[in-house]
Amino acid sequence: MPAQPTYGPPGFQPPAQPIYGPPGFSPPPQPRKPRALPITLVSIAIALVLCVGGLAVIGVLTDDGARKSKSANITVVEPATLGARPKLDSPKFTQIAKTMLDKAATDFPGVTKSVGPFYGVPAKDNVVIALAIAAPIAHPDIALSASLTSASHPVEETVVVNTGSAGGNATCGTTKISGSDMAICVWTDEGSLGMLIWYNSTVSAAVAEFPALRAEIKKVG
Repeated sequence: MPAQPTYGPPGFQPPAQPIYGPPGFSPPPQPRKPRALPITLVSIAIALVLCVGGLAVIGVLTDDGARKSKSANITVVEPATLGARPKLDSPKFTQIAKTMLDKAATDFPGVTKSVGPFYGVPAKDNVVIALAIAAPIAHPDIALSASLTSASHPVEETVVVNTGSAGGNATCGTTKISGSDMAICVWTDEGSLGMLIWYNSTVSAAVAEFPALRAEIKKVG
């Protein structure tokens, strides 16, 4: 007689076969969370204010008539974007900017205009901080040197920048604030003084971008 089929116990199910993906398959990586700006923005603000504030002590600003006449057509503006970076208008950034501008106004009674916005996207590490004042400056070359040496954080690897038809003097360098590398450029002329600080950038990158950004902030006429 034919053999009877063999069955397992009641409810028995054959074990499932493991499911494998194609060779070399691995689960997709988890999406990377945007990195918050790892820097104390208040420390940057203080560094900027001290850079400019030190100029009042050595008297590089003046209110004599001749200097005022030469600087009367120079001003500074706060563009909606800077180098295609959006302006950061959240309360924490605007409050820091206000602190910087209040300090500049206190130090320099001759200031006719001042701006201090933050630009960029913190998650992309491309933040640029601007601080600029319009005022008669007696000795632009001395003002430039003083603004670098009076900074609360040493500025190193300095490079003199050719300002071309924009005039005045400009120098870029590197500094470290709250443990992060920064690139800084300073300009001075008879009617304005300005600083640009790039978060997590190099001197060479700052030098390349500086002329265009300065032209967006300083205006003549």
